[in-house]
Amino acid sequence: MLILFDHGAPQGVARALRGHTVITAKARGWDRLTNGALLNVAEEAAVDLLFQRERSGTRQLPEVDIPFE
Repeated sequence: MLILFDHGAPQGVARALRGHTVITAKARGWDRLTNGALLNVAEEAAVDLLFQRERSGTRQLPEVDIPFE
């Protein structure tokens, strides 16, 4: 499984995901993209899971229809 960590995703979680490939938005140069643009490049890169934490911890992104398989 290919997992993309965006801003604020705790690194301790990445260490617990042995057996999966974890990449970061910053390492890919995607750290300045808006959420919508990030979802688009994640889809193009065949990312299976996007791990994202909002700074406030209370805002939820709208649901989008992206065919992640």
